[in-house]
Amino acid sequence: MAPLLAATYAHLGRRNDARAALLQWQPNASQFQLQSLAQSYHFPYPWTQDESAAPERLIDGLYVAGLPLDTTVATLVDVLQQKDSPERRIAIRNLGRFGRAAADAVPALINVLADDDLWVHSDAIRSLGKIGPAAADAIPALIAIQGEEVNRVVAQQALKEIRGF
Repeated sequence: MAPLLAATYAHLGRRNDARAALLQWQPNASQFQLQSLAQSYHFPYPWTQDESAAPERLIDGLYVAGLPLDTTVATLVDVLQQKDSPERRIAIRNLGRFGRAAADAVPALINVLADDDLWVHSDAIRSLGKIGPAAADAIPALIAIQGEEVNRVVAQQALKEIRGF
């Protein structure tokens, strides 16, 4: 139950409690191990088609719970200013994992949509979708992307998540 509790706390913005739940589950884990827990965790529940978003949301919560506490939406936005940085793609993905709490990152993620790197572009689109309705300012840019061959499907999915249908 500790992993689910940690993920839930992380999504509620209670990162100290999320960290404590992870440490209760894995008391001797290093920072690296805490950040890696989400990659290897398998949920003990079968998910129905109607609940298909639940596992991804919980994994995102585990990722956020495992991040160093000084990693915030603001610090991740700062990393977006670094061009050609491997940390930049990680920051983009982590912003999406913060979900609605990353609403302040929407303008920076919209700027990333102009990036020439298609992988960075794709990660930014997915993150905007995970932020959901708070990313409504990205709708015009995502509509434009729908007209392109590359990332069309990703943009359509993000638009559904932002619009709530």
